[in-house]
Parts: sequence; C-alpha cells; structure tokens
Amino acid sequence: MRTAWILMILVVAGAGAVAQEGIPASVKFRVVDDAGLPVMDVGVEGGFLDLSQSGVRSAFRGSTDSNGIFVARGKAVVGVYARFSREGFYSTIVREFVEYKWRADGRGYERIPSWDRDISVLLKRVRNPIPMYVRQVDSFTFNIFERVGVYSLGRTSSYDFVIGAYLPPNGTGKIEDVRFTWSMSIYATNQIGRALEYDTLSRIELPNGADGICRGIPDGEGTGGGKGSQYISAYEAPLDGYTNVITLYRRVRGMKAESNNDRHYLYYFRIRTQTNELGQVTNALYGKIYGQINGNFTYYLNPTPNDRNIEFDPNRNLFVFSDRERIGYLP
Repeated sequence: MRTAWILMILVVAGAGAVAQEGIPASVKFRVVDDAGLPVMDVGVEGGFLDLSQSGVRSAFRGSTDSNGIFVARGKAVVGVYARFSREGFYSTIVREFVEYKWRADGRGYERIPSWDRDISVLLKRVRNPIPMYVRQVDSFTFNIFERVGVYSLGRTSSYDFVIGAYLPPNGTGKIEDVRFTWSMSIYATNQIGRALEYDTLSRIELPNGADGICRGIPDGEGTGGGKGSQYISAYEAPLDGYTNVITLYRRVRGMKAESNNDRHYLYYFRIRTQTNELGQVTNALYGKIYGQINGNFTYYLNPTPNDRNIEFDPNRNLFVFSDRERIGYLP
C-alpha cells in the first residue's frame, strides 16, 4: 500500500496544472452487508485526496440513505478516502485513486474533465466474536543471515500453537504443530562475500498427516487496516482444502530474480486432528493466520475442538499478556 501511494504521488506531481486545480469529482458509495443487502445509517467520513500538507481537500461527512447510498462531491487530485462505520458492524476503509494517462504526443498528462466513480462497499457484521489464543510469532527461521555478515545455509524450528512457544531449544513448546525449514544454496559471491547467485527455500509444514493449512481470500488490503474491512477473514475456517506443506522459493542470478512468494497474508489452519478408520475428521482445532507465513505473523486459535468459528474478540485473548501486549490485535 505504501509503495502504491508513493507511485501515485509521483504520477500526480507530474500532472502539472491538474494537480494544482483538482478535478471535479462525484463518488457514489453503495454500502452492503455480508448478504448483499443495503445498509442504511452508516456513518461516512472522508475527503478527496491531494498533495497539500493535510493530504485532503473537499472533506465530507454524512450517512447512507435507506438504499445504502452516500454521494460525495468535490475536487480530486490524487483520489478519494472514506471510512464507513456503524454499531454492530466492522468498519471499512475505501481508497480509490485517479488514473492519469500520458498524452500520445508525450507532452505531459491528459487533462481529465471529471472523475465520476460508483464504488461498492462491504460492511461486515459483528456476528459471534469469541475468546481465542492469539499471539504474534517472529519466524526467525527464515532470516537470511545466521549473524552479521554470515549467511544461514540451513535452519529448522518447530512451534506449539496451544502453548504459544517454539519447541526446545528455542522455547518451551511441547507439541510440534508446525515446522519451519530454511535452506540456502550459494553459487557465486563478490569480493566481499556478498551472494550474487543463490537459491533459497522456505518450507512451512504441519507434520501431523491430518493437519493442514490453506490460503484465504482477504476482505482487506494487508493487516494494517489501511484499506478494506477491519475484519479481513471469513467467519469460519474451511472444512477441507488443506495441504500439509507450503514451499516458497527465491532464485537469484545477478540482477535477475524469480520467486513464487506473493506475500500473501491470510491463511486458515487445522491442528491436533484426529480421524476415524475412514479418514474422516473426528476432532480438530481450527484457526487463522494474519501476515506472511515466512516472516512475522499473528495466529488465532479457537480452543474448542471442532468449532470452526475464527471471529476473535480482541478483549478476550486467552494468552496472558501485559496491557501493552494486548494492544493491536485485529478481530
């Protein structure tokens, strides 16, 4: 999101007079709930974005009508920002940017006569938030360096989701719910030992054969609340579709690099799984992960067997933290 914002500023800064004057803009927001029904009386607050010190011009405030519609008018330079909130719902943030096009003759950007948008906004209901085990994990396993100036060619660690700790020698965990494995092969270095050609492999494995992990489709952009719904996950973890292993690679050859790591940030998992003689799940714990699985991430574990609800109540973390540590966990 930060990169996109910087690129947009650079584009708009080059748009000359348009960036100074602003474009007449009209944005119609249509707010719907999880069932696709319009939501009335939703508080709307925002403004049209520009390059001023405040970052906003033509601020607006109001609420949606009986059809879930709110119309904002003003002058846009960069785009529009709006926050939608109502009691009983998770708030949603919308950011949309003006698309400037380069003139065919190469002399600056085309002047846009007006900017009219029709934007659908999803406002997710607060349904049944529950206490969960929630903790941030620093996945040190995937650090490229063993120590300053020394590459890590291989490292393995295991984590216990119920206790909330790595297994010995890195922590006090007891059951291996997930195993992290890192390997690096270096083929060429420069004079000071910097790797120029190398392969890395990050492996995330749930070693219990019936356990698994799968990707989710987020309703928000990233886990910082910068765009989309405050509640980015589904309300329940899926019944099936899990895999035991996720493997992320990076291949670097000088200035060329390729990778299958798209920096995905929402996963669902199933652990401590038991099955019958037919292979059907009879007992399991379900949860979700926010963040990059091969970096720092936050996991949410429902302690009730066979309950797939993963809607977390931020005021009821089952891990005992200081007040400072409690701050910042999304639902």
